[in-house]
Amino acid sequence: MLTAGRSVVFTVLDALSGQPISGAEVVGPSAFDDWTRGSGRREKPQPATGADGKLTLSMLDEGLTAVWVHSGARQHLTQQVSVPAGQRELTVRLEKGARVFGTVVDSAGKPVADGEVEARPLGLSPADPAAMGRGGFGQVKPDGTFDVQGLHQGRYQVSVTERSLEGSANRQSQTVELAAQNEARLDFKLTGGST
Repeated sequence: MLTAGRSVVFTVLDALSGQPISGAEVVGPSAFDDWTRGSGRREKPQPATGADGKLTLSMLDEGLTAVWVHSGARQHLTQQVSVPAGQRELTVRLEKGARVFGTVVDSAGKPVADGEVEARPLGLSPADPAAMGRGGFGQVKPDGTFDVQGLHQGRYQVSVTERSLEGSANRQSQTVELAAQNEARLDFKLTGGST
């Protein structure tokens, strides 16, 4: 857990263009763990970079500290960064990640709205530190489309869940292999059962 200590100014840039990334978050291990292993929603918003890509954190230990940096839009890869003892400024360059997008329809071919999408890396236990920041979450929009970005290369199980008003869940999953900065389209047809 982060304790009161030094202030560090983070500058977050796009690795390819060098442009500042606004809305990027810098979080410590406990906050990041909650974010990646939960529903993708946080009860408390994290501080985010401004239009200049800068964010000052003033809760870092005086010694070596690990933090995770990710873009708020989740288009870029999440990156673990070590902040050496005594360092007061740090520039982080985030690379664009892969994405999975597509549509979700019901058995009649009508768009499914208000569903949730999760991309979970295969071959890594959720408790494995290497799994941190490798999955992704998203919402199915009212038109039945979804878009999960900022994924690392590898194999993923992509699951769509639609919850009914009665509380039951209709879930379907597919497996996809993603290369670096690649994109894949997956379309789901929910038929009332889980697959």
